[in-house]
Amino acid sequence: MSTEANNLAVAAPEGDVIAETAGEGAAPLSAPPSSVRAAPRPQAAVRARAPGLWRAAGAIAGKELAVYFSTPLAWVLLAFFSFVMGYFFVVNVQAFATFTSNPMASPQVLEQLNVTEHVFLPLIERTAPMIFVFVLPFLTMRLIAEERRQHSLQLLMTAPIGSFAIVLGKFLAAAVLVLAAVGLTMLYPLLLSLVAQTGGLEWQTAATAYLGLLLCGLMFVSLGLFLSSLTESQIVAGVATLVSLILLWVVGFAARAGSAEGPLRAVAEWVSVQGHLQSFGRGILNLADLSYFLSFITVGLFLARTSLERQRW
Repeated sequence: MSTEANNLAVAAPEGDVIAETAGEGAAPLSAPPSSVRAAPRPQAAVRARAPGLWRAAGAIAGKELAVYFSTPLAWVLLAFFSFVMGYFFVVNVQAFATFTSNPMASPQVLEQLNVTEHVFLPLIERTAPMIFVFVLPFLTMRLIAEERRQHSLQLLMTAPIGSFAIVLGKFLAAAVLVLAAVGLTMLYPLLLSLVAQTGGLEWQTAATAYLGLLLCGLMFVSLGLFLSSLTESQIVAGVATLVSLILLWVVGFAARAGSAEGPLRAVAEWVSVQGHLQSFGRGILNLADLSYFLSFITVGLFLARTSLERQRW
């Protein structure tokens, strides 16, 4: 065989065997078929299997609600809320009936009395939020702190869902219980509208007052959820939430009682929850008050998500 033949390289079509005769004993090489494609990246596969935000949040919320209602926690809290609200409703009705039946009362004063202002609004503006201050910390303290204590949060964080879906799902579960508690009080305006003989119930005012109460409850939940994400102890999370809610409730009153003036008083009154609930009780949807509650809810959820992200890394 000649030297030219030994150095000859024969090219085959793509996909066939390429024979090279550079020397004796040379092994044939195979070209990779054109149909072979690179395997997809693991991250892309995870994203393809990941559920949507609301679907993932709904699954987490369903799990949390199952835990709530399979234990005495939700039932006890709802029963306590209903009992206290019912007690003060009866007290307000009796006080209103006693005053209106007093023969010494001025007719002009009696004409200005109505059950909305003297019976219903004190329940929604003061009594219900105060009960939320003491009840909701028990509802939110376990949301993330218990997951951290049982080391199940790490497993949840490795699932193909985002941190915001976890936070949103837990928030929605607690929000359902807040909505249930508010719904239990809707029997009171119905009763008042049926039996009131002096000054019937103003339904527009009742609707805005309920909206303010619901936003207040959701704001408390978002704050409790954030504080629960900072610790493994339910007790620490509950106490921190309780103290924070009490401060938010009394800061405006403390500023007025202490004769604070200037920017300090303005800031204290803006932070106070009570001042922002008053416009809802007057039947007014104030943009500043809506922004107050929505901002607190948004910031609370954002901080809770940030806390989870820091734990992920």
